Parts: sequence; structure tokens; C-alpha cells
Amino acid sequence: MSNRFAPLGFFVFHKFRVLLYFFIVTFFSYFMATGFYYQATLVGIEVSQEMDQSSSDSDEDLQVDQEEVVDDDESLGEIQYLSRYGQAISDKPWVPLIELSLYLLIFLILFIYVMPISKVLAEGYETVDKDLREKSKNHIVNLSWKTFSLCWVLAVLFFINQYVFEKLHFNLISLGETLLMAATWFSFGLSTSSLIIAIYDVHIIDFFVYLFPANEMKHARTDASSVNLTTRVISLILAICVLPLILLLFQSSTTVLMSDFWTQILAGTGREYLFDYYEDLTPILYGMCLILFSLLSALILGRSLIRSLFEPLTSMVRRMEKVKKGDFDAHANVYNNNEFGKLSANFNKMVDGLKESHKMMENVDKFLSAEVRESVLVEDVNLGGEEVEATVLFCDIRSFTTISEEMPPTELVAFLNEFFSYLVKPITDNKGVVNKYIGDCIMALFGVPNRTSDHSDNALKAIVGMRKALAVLNHRRTQKGLPTISIGVGIHSGTLVAGNIGDKTRMEYTVIGDTVNVAARIESETKAQKTDLLISEDVKNSLSESYREIEFVSVPGIHVKGRAKPVNLYKILDKDLSAISEEVKVKDENEVPSYEDFMDEQG
Repeated sequence: MSNRFAPLGFFVFHKFRVLLYFFIVTFFSYFMATGFYYQATLVGIEVSQEMDQSSSDSDEDLQVDQEEVVDDDESLGEIQYLSRYGQAISDKPWVPLIELSLYLLIFLILFIYVMPISKVLAEGYETVDKDLREKSKNHIVNLSWKTFSLCWVLAVLFFINQYVFEKLHFNLISLGETLLMAATWFSFGLSTSSLIIAIYDVHIIDFFVYLFPANEMKHARTDASSVNLTTRVISLILAICVLPLILLLFQSSTTVLMSDFWTQILAGTGREYLFDYYEDLTPILYGMCLILFSLLSALILGRSLIRSLFEPLTSMVRRMEKVKKGDFDAHANVYNNNEFGKLSANFNKMVDGLKESHKMMENVDKFLSAEVRESVLVEDVNLGGEEVEATVLFCDIRSFTTISEEMPPTELVAFLNEFFSYLVKPITDNKGVVNKYIGDCIMALFGVPNRTSDHSDNALKAIVGMRKALAVLNHRRTQKGLPTISIGVGIHSGTLVAGNIGDKTRMEYTVIGDTVNVAARIESETKAQKTDLLISEDVKNSLSESYREIEFVSVPGIHVKGRAKPVNLYKILDKDLSAISEEVKVKDENEVPSYEDFMDEQG
């Protein structure tokens, strides 16, 4: 990059010539504006003098030879104008210096603003410090807007300078002269700002690749200020089509012959004057009508362009915002087969695809936990596994075989879904993941796939929440005249292997190893120990300090195949579980949905 931009490339003579373009545009616009003001002032004085002379002449004087009057008025007007402007400059020679100073001030502000960009382009993106990189990025994305604003600031400063200058010199400025000055510098600001925006937006976009890494080019420019497209097109139409036509119309209507014509109209003798100078006035009037027609056509076509181009674009942006918020019914209307018609049709196809993908993700969430889903979507699928430290929880329904024999299949499925809808929430609320449902059994994981060091604590809090949720469920079942449900829960902590297991066509994220087998055996032992909860010694030892004051009651251990020593087991007294329950927040009876509500939500 440093080979393309010389170290002293201050945007004037090298590739990034924004200051050179600014100078050229403002230079020519300035002389166009001042030329317009010169002509307007000159003609205005002549018209005023002719009106004064017409009002003082008698009806007999109006028969005087018109060519002599025109010559006298034109000479008088020129002398008056030169006397006014020349005398002012000779009396106050500092006025042009003030205008030059104002211009140099604006030019210097722009020069300083683009210097960080110049330095990064000259020295290379990787060689400059991070602060300068960020500053150059911010400056280049706001360069068009800043220069656009500076053009209007310069126009306002020129207007104030000229107004103060003429106010000081002539002591009195009429409303017409003030409006003429305002129109002059408004045309300057309009032409410069429109052309600057048109040139800069095309020119500077080629240099973004030198200031932004590829991964940053796809993000929205939230730190950028810009002129919206509607304002740009309106400005360009006014500057390129409307303003020149207005100047031509003004020029045509303020010639010496037309000035006499307007004067005669005001004096009430316009018809006679038109007949006397018919051959001379007809081409001018025809040209003025043609210019006026072109002006109206430009305004109508400009309005049509704005409606046909920017209203669909603005509507498309609004629909995109709705889709961003999850509204997948925000389709665009397709009216034709032009570029906007194709854009709208493709946008609708994209929205339909997103809606289908969203529905698919909702269905995936019913079969995979959010943590597993994110792991599958963000990371590449790996059929291998990894060893992790985690806690495994098993929970099943007591006497489920007896319960299931008394229910038809549809009621049995409804019963299990209601049971799971109550007991799964405390697990997920405490950073747990339901790995699978095995009949009436829930297998949950803590510390995997999301790594947490307090997985044993979370498992214990989940058990307390499951107890409270079960109490709410049993209360509702009692109100309906249904039998209550009892559960058994066993948890064990240790090393296990976690990963996506299966083949290329179908996989399941799960865990395997001795820890899983031991947890399942512990849950089975709860029935023999006549308790609803048993934990292993590994869980007890891995609990944090805040749970060390709990009284754990030792129960006979279990022998596991492949282990020489039995697995020591503990149960927790109800009073200690009650103390833990103060930390656990579970929805109350009115907030936990019934199975009917649950099925309605699933839709």
C-alpha cells in the first residue's frame, strides 16, 4: 500500500484527491455565484432607474425614441453599478481578503480532518497504531457528510460577510437585495454540496479496502453520518436541472429589451410596446416559455424519480427491520419486473427461507437443548469426544410400571409430557442440560457442554427446584382427583467422555463412561434406601464452601462392576434441603402451566 501512496500524499496530487476536488468545485461555484450576483445587481439597478424615469415622464415623453432611452439607461445602469461596487472595494480593500480567509479556514479544517486517513494510506494499515487506525476509519466513513456540511457552512459565511459589508458601506439594504444575496449563496451551497457528495461517494469507496479488514466490511456503519439518498437526488436535480434553468429564465427576463418590457407593463403600456417590438420580443418570450416548460418537466420528473426509486427502497428497509425483529410476514409487494421488482421478489424468497429456517430451529429446540444446539451450529461437527469433569443427574418416576399399565397410550404420553414440563425447568434454570429422556427417566448434565466449575452446586439446587415443582404438580393432580407422583433422584460427579456420537447421517450429543453408569445406579438405589435423593461422595466433596455446613447422612454404598471399592452414598436431611431452597426460585402454582396450557403453547 505504501508504494501506491507517497508519504507526502496529502490528498491533492495523489490517488486520494479529495482536497483537490473540493477546491475545483468550490472555485467554479464561487465564480458562478458571484457572476450571477453581478448580473442580477446590474439589471436590478437598470430596472429601478427605468421605473423611476417612466413614472416621472409624461404621456408625451413616452413617445421618445426607445433606442435612445435604452442606451441612456444601459449606460447609466453600468455607471451606477461600477460606481457602487468599485467605490466599495476601493474604500474597503480588505473585503476580498476576508472572503479568502474564510475559504482558507474551511479548507484548513478539511485538510486537518483528512490527515489521519492520509497517514494510514501513506504508511500502511499494519504499521500505524490502533488509535490512528480507528480514527482514520471514523473519518473516512464520515468524510462525505463532513464536507457536505462544510460547503453549507462556507455558503453561510460568505452570505454573512457580504451582508455585513454592504450594510456597512451603503447603510441600508432592502429586502429584495437581502433575498438576492441569500439566493446567490444558497445556489453556491446547493451546487457545491451536491457535486461534492456525488464525487466523494464514488471516489472514496475504493479506499475502504485499505482501512478496513475484510471481516469489518460486512458490518453496519453505526458510527457513520450520511446524507440520505432522497436528499442527494433532490439536491442533484436542483443543482443540475432546476438551478440552471432558473438562471437561464432570469437571464432571459432581465435583458435590456425585457427590462423595458416589464417597465412598460408596470406603466400600463405593455401591449403597445409588445406590438412595436414584436419581432424582437417573440423569440425571447418563446425561449422563456420553453425554459419554464423544461423547469416544470424537471420538477415533475424529479418527483416521479423520487417516488419510483426511493419509496420502494425506504419500504424495503422498513420491511428488513421487521424481519430483523422476527416478523417473517413482512413481504414486499411486486409491481413490475424491473430491478426493484426483482429485488422485492428475491426479498420475499429470502423471508420465506428465513421463516422456514426459524420454524426448523424451533422444532430443533424441542429435541436439543439450547447449549447443544449452539455447539452444533457454531462449531464444526466432531465425531470424536473429550474428557470433562461434570455432574450427571438421573430422575425417574416411582412405580411407573404400575401407573403405565392403568393408562391408555395417549393418556400415558400426556402424563409424561406434563411431568417433564414441570421438572425440566428447574434443571435448565440452574445451568443444566437435559441430555435425553429414557422412558419416564430424565438424564441431565451439569458442566457440559458449557463448562462450569460449580456443576455440583448447580445440580443440588436443581434437585431442590425439582422437588418444589413436583409439589405444585401433585397439588394440581390432587385437585383433579388424580394420584400423586413420587420420584427418585441420584447424582454423581466425575470424569466422563462427551461428544457427538453417531455417523455422518445422524448424531446425538451425549456422554459416556463410568460416571454415567454410577449415576444411574445411584438413582436406582434411592428405592432401596427409601429416599427421593442420593448423592455420591464425589458430589459431596466437590460442593463449594457454602454447602459444607449441610448435614449429610451416610447410607450403605453400592458396588459397581469394575470397581474394587464400593461407592459411598449420602442423603440430605429435609431441613438442610429447606435451607438450600431459599436460594432456588421456582414458579408458583399459578405460574407453572398445566399440561393443557403446555400443549396449547406447543400449538
